[in-house]
Amino acid sequence: KFWLNADGKRARGMLLQQLPPDRIKDEDERTDSWRKLTALAGTLTAEEQLGLDNETILHRLYHEEAVRLFDAQGLHFNCSCSRERSANALVSLGLEDAQNLVVEHGGHIEIDCQFCNERYLFDAADVAQLFAGA
Repeated sequence: KFWLNADGKRARGMLLQQLPPDRIKDEDERTDSWRKLTALAGTLTAEEQLGLDNETILHRLYHEEAVRLFDAQGLHFNCSCSRERSANALVSLGLEDAQNLVVEHGGHIEIDCQFCNERYLFDAADVAQLFAGA
């Protein structure tokens, strides 16, 4: 479950994740524990989430529980798209369909990555080359 807050200058989030049943095998006990932990997390205000450090938040919410705080990891943007992956998608359509798309779309196919907005263009020569080695 996620709790997200932002104030225009910063954004913070908290992820609470239920672990596999090897720690608490009784299903009713697991359910009760999860409800309790999520209810406690639900008491966190936006001001607390945005203004307090992680250790303080965890202590305030779960000081009676055994908790573990993982080391912080820096955020960075990374997309795994590439021209090669886009080309593989075209190959999976088959030669005839890929050629038809080139014609239907004015001489080239545009493949847009929905994650990073990178655009890959393939013209008739590109399509022919993709299938030449297939």
